[in-house]
This record gives sequence, structure tokens and C-alpha cells, in this order.
Amino acid sequence: DAAAAGQIVYQLLDLGGFPLDSSIAMAIYTAISTDTGFFRFSNTTGETLSLASKLVDEYGISPSLIAERVYEEKSFESICLLAEVLSTLQVSKDNRFSWMVLSQEMLEKYPVEQEETENFVNYASSIRGIEVGLFFKEIKPGEIKVSWRSKATVDVSRLASHFGGGGHARAAGCSITGSLYEVIDEVLSFVQDYFLQNNNDLKDILA
Repeated sequence: DAAAAGQIVYQLLDLGGFPLDSSIAMAIYTAISTDTGFFRFSNTTGETLSLASKLVDEYGISPSLIAERVYEEKSFESICLLAEVLSTLQVSKDNRFSWMVLSQEMLEKYPVEQEETENFVNYASSIRGIEVGLFFKEIKPGEIKVSWRSKATVDVSRLASHFGGGGHARAAGCSITGSLYEVIDEVLSFVQDYFLQNNNDLKDILA
């Protein structure tokens, strides 16, 4: 399995004999970097690193510039919005998973581009001892996007697939229809059951 959508795009372009230019190479490198947590996630393979090296060497991609653009160039509104989202941060009683919430009211208060909220979920998963971090984002009334992140112990793509989503072992997502807090309750109950019933074996909970 490819680590990132960018890796799949590169393979398709390569198989089709389509030439790359620096802008396409930068887009592919950015996709690979973000999907692998800048090569920190366990979905990073030797093939992933080889492709990243090829893009840097042959197309002059600057890893430091891309990292700066992704992590260090934030709008004032996005920082204010992050502060609001962080105020919703909660941790489960067993300290194994955490979650944050972004409502439509928050987005109306601090309107930002969608991509400016993509990394918010990483704050939930970065807490020491937390195995799964969740980010509930109200795209519009009745449509909730759930972002999932994990460390080495849980395959969140399997959890997200229960709700029709997917992704990778350490980063996944899904969209669920329902009111914001109904969806939150449903997902949190599911995750709690997962931790109660098994140790990373989803046979019973997904049956």
C-alpha cells in the first residue's frame, strides 16, 4: 500500500509516461510529507523515502520550505480558532483517547480556509499516553467530519472504516451524518467499546 495519495499519483504518472515539473513534484512531496506526518508515522516506508529523495534531488524540492509553509505560516484567525478548539479538548477516563470539537459557530467567528484546520487533530493525539486522538469538525449542520490519529498501538483506519471512512493505520478520516453532539457520542462510545473489549483486535467489535 502506498503511504500517501501523492505516492499513488506519482506511480500513475510514471506508469503513463507523463513528465513531471517542479510544481507537480512539490505537490507530490507535500502530499507525501503530510500523509506521513513528515515521515514520522509508521506508514513511512523505504519506498516513500526513496521517492522523497528523488523529488528533492531531481526537482530541487526544499523540505524545509514545505515544512515551514505547512506548520509555520498561520493566519491570525487560524491561531484564534485553534485556541477555541483547544478549549474543547477532553480526555477519556482511562486516558487512552482524547478529542476536540470544531463547530459551525466557531467557524463563523473565525472564518478560515479548510486546510488551515487539517492539522488540529495532531494536538489531540500528541498528549502523552494517548493512543487515539479525534477531531470532530462540523462541515455544515448534519455533516460531521471526524479525523483520527494514533500512535503505534491502534490502527485507526480500521476504526474509521466502521463509519464508512478509511485512510492509514496512523491517520484516517470519515464523514458521518447527524447532529454534532450525537455524532460525538456515537463515535466516543464506539472507541470506548474498542478499548474495553479487545487489545487492537477488531474481530468482535466490527462483526
